[in-house]
Amino acid sequence: MENGLFNMKITQNQLHQEEPICLLVIDMMSVRAHVNLNSFYLHELSSWKPVLYISAELEDSYKNISARRFGERPCSSGIFDRLMAGLRVISILLRQRPRQVVFFSYDLLTFPVISHFAAFLGIKVLCFEHNTAPRTRSRRFLHHAMSSGVKRLVYGAHIMPLYTDAGIEAIYVPHPCVRPKESTGDDSEWREIVADHGQHSKNVAFCPSGSVTLELIEKVAVQHADTLFVCKSTRSSSVKNVKCRKYFEAYSDALAGCDFVCVLFPLEHKVSGPVFEAIAMGKPVMVLENAFGQYMKSLFPGAIFYSSEDIPREVVVSVDEYNRSIICKIAEGLTSTLGTLGSEGR
Repeated sequence: MENGLFNMKITQNQLHQEEPICLLVIDMMSVRAHVNLNSFYLHELSSWKPVLYISAELEDSYKNISARRFGERPCSSGIFDRLMAGLRVISILLRQRPRQVVFFSYDLLTFPVISHFAAFLGIKVLCFEHNTAPRTRSRRFLHHAMSSGVKRLVYGAHIMPLYTDAGIEAIYVPHPCVRPKESTGDDSEWREIVADHGQHSKNVAFCPSGSVTLELIEKVAVQHADTLFVCKSTRSSSVKNVKCRKYFEAYSDALAGCDFVCVLFPLEHKVSGPVFEAIAMGKPVMVLENAFGQYMKSLFPGAIFYSSEDIPREVVVSVDEYNRSIICKIAEGLTSTLGTLGSEGR
């Protein structure tokens, strides 16, 4: 189907009218690691003609997308910076008066005021929950202080109980499986690593998550002496089958070249983007046997494994069908006044 998964019919007269923005998208925190994910959403929801507000540092990362500047830098954790970001959002809503606004990320501290201001203007609000789960008393208070009209999209079924137990309405929409940026065509970086350290290794594991400690990887690596673990870390390891790099220039080539991806994600109430990128690349993924790992195994039973289990040798996941179902769920959360959106497949 043209323009992503959905097609919206707009009359010739409508094209020439000066109308308010149908779908305004704001990424308050402007996280660089979310560029690939956000670009996927913007492409698949292109029928709404979304307009994105993003920090100046990331503006050039969004190609063929109507992007506008939201501050010079990503929002920091400082109180003043967060308050100023909140005021910028209010200014944008007041100036643009969109019919609906999607927050790819938001600041939990200022969002209660933002959400009530949007409700006052009659703007529908939908937000993705990135590290904003109500897992503490103060977070629950801030969620309850938001406008009742806010629609929250939660990435994991294992996270949903935090919302339901707190009496907070939320919609479970899984994280999509999005391939990383196209290969550079130069896999010399990865070949160099394997050539130097992987000659005697049965398997090579790629550990791309910065949220996983080196100590945790080393503990598993000792148990799998026949596997070379290549990690993203600013430190070096004394374990002979663990090799570290501060940064991978050819990230997609590393994903393509490894035998499996290792993401020992310790956080119970978040999800890990690299796991879904690995699934999109057809790679098996080793995870911890915790709430996140159990959730991932229930989602992709043939691709996810624990350190005590054998590596799956064939990963079969219908990524297109899986992603299509996610976009359909997001579409249900959006209300368009420009016409009826189709729900048929590509």
